[in-house]
Amino acid sequence: MRNVHGASPISYILVDGGKYVRFLEAFPETDMDNSSAVLVAYKPRRGKFAVYRGPVTLEGFEEFVSGVLGGDISFKSIAQKPTL
Repeated sequence: MRNVHGASPISYILVDGGKYVRFLEAFPETDMDNSSAVLVAYKPRRGKFAVYRGPVTLEGFEEFVSGVLGGDISFKSIAQKPTL
């Protein structure tokens, strides 16, 4: 899922932390165990990201995306460019 918000596009990805540990290393402070699903909002042009930390539910995901689009969610800098 990708949404263009302002001048910087935001991509969203749901990652299986058990299978893509190396990918998640690009996003410091994710604080997720390796068996968790992780929803990441990522601004590739700016090298910024935000991680959803709530329950894995449709309502939780919707609230996170709404918060990102509304500017209520803070973004942090990535450690390195993420690769699968």
